[in-house]
Amino acid sequence: MKLFDILLPREGICSETSLFYKTISGEAVQEDDGLCFEEGAAVSFESFFNCFSANKYHKYTDTRHIDIELDFTGSFEIVVEAVTYGRRKVIASDTLSEGKTSISVDIEECFTPGYISFCLTALKKGKLLGGRYTRKEPPAKNIRIGIVICTFRREGYVKANLKRICEYADKEPILKDLHVFVIDNGNTLDSSIENERVTLIYNPNIGGSGGFSRGMLEVYERRGEGFTHMHLMDDDVVFFPETLAKTAAFLSVVKPENNDACMGAGMMRIDKPYHQHEFGAYWSGLRTYSYNGRYDLRRINSLLDNERIYDPEYSGWWYMTMPVHFVEKFGLSLPFFIKYDDVEYCIRACKNIVLLNGVGVWHEAFDIKSTSDLEYYHRRNELILASIYSPKQNAFSYFRKLIFETAKLLVCMKYNDLKLCYKGYGDFLKGADYFNSIDLEPLHKELRAHNDKLYTKKELLEMTGLEDIQFTDISKSPPYTLMKLTLNGYLIPRRLYRFCGYNKSGLRIADATKPKIRAFFCAEKVLIYNSITETGYFVTLNKKMLFKYGFKLAFTLIKLVFRYPAAAKTYRRNFNKLTSIENWKGKMKLS
Repeated sequence: MKLFDILLPREGICSETSLFYKTISGEAVQEDDGLCFEEGAAVSFESFFNCFSANKYHKYTDTRHIDIELDFTGSFEIVVEAVTYGRRKVIASDTLSEGKTSISVDIEECFTPGYISFCLTALKKGKLLGGRYTRKEPPAKNIRIGIVICTFRREGYVKANLKRICEYADKEPILKDLHVFVIDNGNTLDSSIENERVTLIYNPNIGGSGGFSRGMLEVYERRGEGFTHMHLMDDDVVFFPETLAKTAAFLSVVKPENNDACMGAGMMRIDKPYHQHEFGAYWSGLRTYSYNGRYDLRRINSLLDNERIYDPEYSGWWYMTMPVHFVEKFGLSLPFFIKYDDVEYCIRACKNIVLLNGVGVWHEAFDIKSTSDLEYYHRRNELILASIYSPKQNAFSYFRKLIFETAKLLVCMKYNDLKLCYKGYGDFLKGADYFNSIDLEPLHKELRAHNDKLYTKKELLEMTGLEDIQFTDISKSPPYTLMKLTLNGYLIPRRLYRFCGYNKSGLRIADATKPKIRAFFCAEKVLIYNSITETGYFVTLNKKMLFKYGFKLAFTLIKLVFRYPAAAKTYRRNFNKLTSIENWKGKMKLS
């Protein structure tokens, strides 16, 4: 059986060559139908997509021997290596030609941690047309996946991904029974997208948590049709459809004790395809932490770190596969609308999350999407998460966090964010009954009304009279001690601000993806600009906010001390009700 395909760069998905192969010597050029080798050219396939995660296959599956099968013209020398930190050894080598197109490998010869990779040297001019890792034993079980895509007015992304999935599934045996459930929270997709593989379901706008819960429920209620797994996927990810086949094949060969295994995926940035944002993560009780974040996947040590067997508590629902019976055993997600629903459900249900090199998707960086309404969901939902899974965290832990958030948002003049931050704390303290009674869509509209107005680059240039948008040079900013003593300029009289300016126009320009507090020191007005999306918005100093939120901070401390324990208890006590199918059917307006 095929375990997974050897991949080459593909236009429209990823053209970052180093994620697939590296030319060691000579000349190798990719064409539409394969990789062309000049005589003597050597190419290594030691890469994110083409290395073999031997340790993980050994731990989770009964696979012990594999074959590397190649489709090619010409003849090649193949050398297979086991690789770990600072060490590598040849575990197989041979000459491949028309009479011999594969090589067998014993994966037990691999290092721990480590992977298996191979290198091809052309003995004469030739072309690699394709290849795959296989094993002689058949699958241990049949896998049928129900893909759940939750979307809200992103028709272009959805249609492109459906086309990619369906075209590939039609020719891939292990995905022959795959079905896609598109949950349309915006009710804007046309039923013409439906076919024998695709079901479109209109849903109220109850957020990502509601959309994914609806999809999970649909797959669960059709479990009699043979669905074994549900696969949750964002509508705007970019991915190789072969990744789905690799996921299904892996799950089909897991050992019986790993039947509840879930498969996540690494998340890479669309603007930097080699930049890994996350490879699984965990919850500390106060915040989430990523494994292997900010990794350059062109580096061998990054691949080796990915081969370490961590124990992640969750993996994002940009790509997550779980057994269907989890719905019966654990219920559905909490009605968070967005943010932390995937974290909470994985902590609750997914005790065995597997991540492999080669299973990854590309997604916009999250700092590109920062808006005021997200501040509310972050603060409220992390408090609920802590009350359930970190009951030993007390009110003072989150008060300290609120101090930091208040200071950060005041410094950056994000007063809308600050207002919604405190609303998140306040709504949490109202308890589980209030939380469950919220009409999700009207609340979301109310929150979004606080988002700052975004302007395009063209509009910003017209408004400011600038020829181009350049971030303010803060290399000559005042000492950090002065910034602290004056609360980043809040305590300095405005008439003295002209002596603290960084440019003649008086307008500061800060990077939206990584704003530095120095850019806001003694500033009257700041343009917060995102050079990736080429959009920005303005914030203006309001010194009254320092005193307003100083008092609000003190008042919130009193409320946290006296009301946090009781509020936290309500979420634990009502947890089963909040996550029940019956509760969600009410929010979905299902009879």
